[in-house]
Amino acid sequence: MESLFSKKDLKQMTKEKTYTCLECGLFKDAKNPRMKVTGKGKKRILNIGGFMPDTDDFQNKRWQSKAGKLLKLEYKKLGIDIENDCWNYNATQCYSPKANGFSITCCRRKVKEVIKKYKPHIIMAFGEEAIESLLGNKLKDFSSNIDKWRGFQAPDREYKAFVCPVFHPEMTVKNSRGRDKYVLLDDLQEEYSTIWRQDLNNALKCLDRKFPKNQDYEEQVQIITDLRILENIKEGLVAFDYETTGLKPYAKGHRIISASVCDGANCYAFMMPKLYKERESFLNILTNYKYYISSHNFSFEKMWTEHRLLVKIANEFWDSQLAAHILDNRRGITGLKFQSYVELGLEDYSSHIDTYIKASDGKSSNSHNRILELVDMDKHSLLLYNGLDSLAGYKLTEIQMNKMGVSI
Repeated sequence: MESLFSKKDLKQMTKEKTYTCLECGLFKDAKNPRMKVTGKGKKRILNIGGFMPDTDDFQNKRWQSKAGKLLKLEYKKLGIDIENDCWNYNATQCYSPKANGFSITCCRRKVKEVIKKYKPHIIMAFGEEAIESLLGNKLKDFSSNIDKWRGFQAPDREYKAFVCPVFHPEMTVKNSRGRDKYVLLDDLQEEYSTIWRQDLNNALKCLDRKFPKNQDYEEQVQIITDLRILENIKEGLVAFDYETTGLKPYAKGHRIISASVCDGANCYAFMMPKLYKERESFLNILTNYKYYISSHNFSFEKMWTEHRLLVKIANEFWDSQLAAHILDNRRGITGLKFQSYVELGLEDYSSHIDTYIKASDGKSSNSHNRILELVDMDKHSLLLYNGLDSLAGYKLTEIQMNKMGVSI
């Protein structure tokens, strides 16, 4: 069965409108409009700054402000020469006091052209404007909040580079009286400068990391109708995931629509059979202690398993959402889609079906969603999405276990 939403269709659906310099208009205010890339890039580091500052525009050279000089100094301490070892660019290529989010959208095409041309190994995203430029069209419900992004080294599959968001060297902080003021990091409280320098150092470690081979994750998902193939799954770590008619299983009419399991070597997705005998091979995995069961937000799958399948999971081994929180307790970073991007470089793969799997009544956790409409319209897309969830969950579990020194 072919998907209604083909790769070509999805690419067209998510294609961002491009704008011309005339529509943007920032060049009218700039002394040196459309500034080109600077630097020799010997170490294949691409620095993306925020809005073009007036100092850079006046001197027709990047990183000329006090903040830029601070960055050069910190880079020098880490063995990096910003002109010889890096390429330098900005989220906007013209200085103007009118620069805003639309300006970033207009310049995004140019930023992507630079990445495609120079093929950097590391892309340093300095501040929220740079993050917006690089990632603003990639992820659903995107927020460029620097506190959320800083410190990650995402292996971006489109850019084929590690995207490393860090604080901009010039930033706005709240002082003890609650007033805003601009402070350079060398004047900040020690903890701010420590975090910034730590993030810079960790990002530059990617110079010694080989970029992971791009995998076609969709090709790894096998859609099955006969669940007996699951009997071939050997003992060890297994991740699983459900797609259901709502958030909670208690209201009348709720049921598990589909499920997926992944053992690393194989990822299977299937519609949940109504008869016990037909789903027995799947239940045997959940109820056998030789399998170490993992899921992202384990409580959800556990709740549905016990209430709708009437069995208890024998070996509740790993919750990759909870582990993400233990590794980094910042808000807004533990969701599967966010973790899939920053750890695997896997971009949004669900926006085309989100409207069907979200509850129709956002105020009630017992309300039904529209998943049955999706089943009638495009069962293949649902199963593919379901499979990608367990595949991503499995890979995240492996990464987290390695970071935490856990083994089976």
